[in-house]
Amino acid sequence: QEDSIKKIIGSRIGEAKVEAVTKTPYLDLFEVRTNDGNIVYTDAKAQYIFSGRILDAKTSKDYTQARLD
Repeated sequence: QEDSIKKIIGSRIGEAKVEAVTKTPYLDLFEVRTNDGNIVYTDAKAQYIFSGRILDAKTSKDYTQARLD
């Protein structure tokens, strides 16, 4: 599934190249890391791309920043 997502998203994000795709433990999302140091998220079918941070509403933990560190 990760290889399929990598191929689909890679064709949709312009100049950046997909370095890795990892299943997240939340919301059935996949984390997509690009060679320019960014992270975006997508669903299992790579139908939607979410750009931004994933935050825990109770603890305010920034899961995206934790992955970038």
